[in-house]
Amino acid sequence: MTIVHDKRHLDPDWERWAKKGLAQESVYSLRFVYLFTQADREKERQMLAGKSDEERVQLEADIVNARDDFMKRVAERVASTFICYNFDPNEEPARFDDVRWELYFWCNHFQDYPGRRDYSYFTLTFNRSHPPKWRLALCKRVLAFLEQHYGQNPNLNVAVQYTTYYDEDRIHMEALRVRDQVLNKRCTWQGMAGKLVFNGERVLFMKRYARSKAYRVSDFDVLNIYWALHPEEGEELVPVCQT
Repeated sequence: MTIVHDKRHLDPDWERWAKKGLAQESVYSLRFVYLFTQADREKERQMLAGKSDEERVQLEADIVNARDDFMKRVAERVASTFICYNFDPNEEPARFDDVRWELYFWCNHFQDYPGRRDYSYFTLTFNRSHPPKWRLALCKRVLAFLEQHYGQNPNLNVAVQYTTYYDEDRIHMEALRVRDQVLNKRCTWQGMAGKLVFNGERVLFMKRYARSKAYRVSDFDVLNIYWALHPEEGEELVPVCQT
């Protein structure tokens, strides 16, 4: 079995937010794929050599079915050990936001047989209602389980897909704390020059020379602008504001 740690979907500046206790690395899903080895391809080539078209079609179908049967057994074993939402098509579905399930199962279907699942590629997505540390702990348990049962299998490929978890409650509180220090400061937001104002309910961006039109800005925007104004509290930031 091969395990790949795919961190391409982590936000580019997530570590800056993590250092301030406002974000952390977490896991999004596990991606399961059956990959044929070079030895498998050579064996297939030898099996198909000299066969008629009809025999080749049957042999290729047998290879596909064997691959699918193996991956189905992998999925069944995982689903029998962990709480997998959407795995059993006959099971009454739970609410997607229900905290009781651990992994959300998804796979394709064969084009020639729309009602038949294609298990050669499937994903298990972690429950977003769970805290990020829970998801990381569950991920380690699932990988240890797979290593125990399939560690020597050369065909099973499992990719751990990571994501950035932002603590939106803490970010909101931090944005409130620094709000007054960013108001009425000249700055650039989404390529427009202007300033931040407060209308009594929320922070808005007003383009330079605008009299009434304003744009809502997020707590993330407020903090990025604050860090640009106070470089000692930001790290490697591109200045976007001026006093």
